[in-house]
Amino acid sequence: MNDNRYARQTYKNLLGGLGNVQNGDENLMLKSTSQIGLNKLHTQIPTSQSYSNQLNSLAIRNALGDIGNRIGLPVQQQGIKKDNIQKPIEHKPEPSSNNSCVMLEEDDEVQEIELDEASMHENVIDIDECDTENTQLVAEYVKDIYKYLNHMEQKYRIRPNFLESKIVTTKMRSVLVDWLIQVHLKFHLLQETLYLCIQIIDAYLQVQDVPKMQLQLVGVTAMFLASKYEEMYVPAIDDFVYMTDNTYTKSEIRQMEISILKTLNFMFGKPLPLHFLRRFSKAGQADPKQHTLAKYFMELSLHDAEFSSMDPSYLAAASLCLSFRLLNGPEWNRTLEFYSTYKLVDLLPGMQKLAKLTLKSLDADYKYRAATNKYGASKFMRISLIPELSNQFMREFANGNLEKKVISLVDNRTDSSILQEDINSLYEWSKQWLMDFNEYKCVAMTYGSNNKNYEYSLSITIMVQEVTIMRLKNN
Repeated sequence: MNDNRYARQTYKNLLGGLGNVQNGDENLMLKSTSQIGLNKLHTQIPTSQSYSNQLNSLAIRNALGDIGNRIGLPVQQQGIKKDNIQKPIEHKPEPSSNNSCVMLEEDDEVQEIELDEASMHENVIDIDECDTENTQLVAEYVKDIYKYLNHMEQKYRIRPNFLESKIVTTKMRSVLVDWLIQVHLKFHLLQETLYLCIQIIDAYLQVQDVPKMQLQLVGVTAMFLASKYEEMYVPAIDDFVYMTDNTYTKSEIRQMEISILKTLNFMFGKPLPLHFLRRFSKAGQADPKQHTLAKYFMELSLHDAEFSSMDPSYLAAASLCLSFRLLNGPEWNRTLEFYSTYKLVDLLPGMQKLAKLTLKSLDADYKYRAATNKYGASKFMRISLIPELSNQFMREFANGNLEKKVISLVDNRTDSSILQEDINSLYEWSKQWLMDFNEYKCVAMTYGSNNKNYEYSLSITIMVQEVTIMRLKNN
């Protein structure tokens, strides 16, 4: 049997260099296809013809593709628009009175969440205004849908330090995630499948204390479940057995599948960061490069268990905001604030964590390189290789020097008066980093709030205002 479902790339390259991945610190062994067994692929593993045809016809997914399964279609057919709308929102009546709220059921209680109308906010652009004729974009319901997704991400949060006192450690989890990213890539599965797979793993590990030798079984079973949930053509269970070098049987995978389903109560409804990123990229009119860089930040975060407790919407917003900063994107304006529900000051901690992780991934000693290698390919615009990821701003921001520079100007004061030399220093620094008034104000608000010192915050804010005036005069 000449199964051509992997015509693009044989299993000789499937997990190159990955066989028996081992983390010396944690002594975790992930078994994958052996070199001897590679040549037996076409004769030993049964595969559905429909899945074979699907893989052979795969096209590159568009950078701003929709949430559905229609990969490779032109952006116009997917209904994704980058509207260049200039006028603010005008108040429009709801199609029906039933659309004024979202009905959410939680613990047998029905709650009403009132929707804020964009028309009540100044300088907010209605990004759905031109989508009313496209029935697939359900413009009349989209705001309700995202209100519901915001509720669901809060309902199914992963608690911080969820691996504390567990057999499985954060390093062991990182090894597993790195391997799964490679498996996911070689199977040509949808991006949603990978994110849902990791969410399933984290939710299961949060409840169950999994033995070390069963961690890989949890991983492949989670990907099998995620494929059933997201994909049109699901890989056969035999393929997942093969991926583990026959370490686990089909029966063991099915038993683990039952265990996961019962533990999670069949609830896989937590939204994914991708769902929010597409919405925010539309609101910010992100170009494909900015959108892809944000996706890279989000995929890097999968390796680090610290990001598992972040709300998907927050991770998406912080990733996009950092991408805009590095690639000269727009400011985090009122439109982005409205649709993301986050102000810039809220995103700074998350952006800093992403910056630190990105710089860490560039170190030669960093072990988890699956996402970096993946986004170094031309299909992903070689985004992991761009010089902006290691420029001076990125290093200063990751190390917290952005805040330290502003705070030092205040800490060194002998009184609360505005010293002209401080203003000049801050002005020169603002030119160097191309910062704007809003970002300085966010720093002032952050540190003023943290220190519970109104004068502390006010003194920085006054300096920001002085700098802004000077910049306007010079322009």
